[in-house]
Amino acid sequence: MSSLKLDVEVFDLLSKIPGFVSMTKVSSGDLDFIIKSESEYENSELLGFNNVENTGVKETLKSKSIYAVAYYPIFFEASKNMESTSSVVIESDGKLIGEEVYDDEKLEDLRKSNNAIFLGKNFVMYKDRMRISRGDANLILPSKSIPHLHGLQGNYNVVSGSPSSKVDHYLKNKMSVSGDPDIGTVLVGISEKKLDE
Repeated sequence: MSSLKLDVEVFDLLSKIPGFVSMTKVSSGDLDFIIKSESEYENSELLGFNNVENTGVKETLKSKSIYAVAYYPIFFEASKNMESTSSVVIESDGKLIGEEVYDDEKLEDLRKSNNAIFLGKNFVMYKDRMRISRGDANLILPSKSIPHLHGLQGNYNVVSGSPSSKVDHYLKNKMSVSGDPDIGTVLVGISEKKLDE
């Protein structure tokens, strides 16, 4: 599929999701700024974490076509039932000690257990794992798929990543949506699948 056809199809699919605001293709100039800013973000101490790793953005930036999408929070609500992967995880010694949970049944079980500490509605810290943890806690923002884009014509890998606040602000300005604090941004990467995938 040609790049322009892909751009149009991605826009058409995303614009049907409630909460979609705007989309723009990431240029090479944008990419330079994003790479530099995200590197600075990962090297800073954030919320007391010694290490922040935005694997979602890293994976997205490897894609052939990259888009910035502005959205209201309801945009991802439709995906929660389709994709239960956590947007944020906390690891120590390579082991999961905290995560977002969207499965209602799992949430209910965790609320009944004595092993869970809830930080908000969906974020859970596991007491038993925290007790045996010896290393520093690391904040990881993993790559996620956007299920609504699984309907793309062709054979594509789709990933997304939530950018740092500096990149978020930059992208909002680029899309002329910086005046509304409820609008968020996500980077979406699309590449053709290789034959062995």
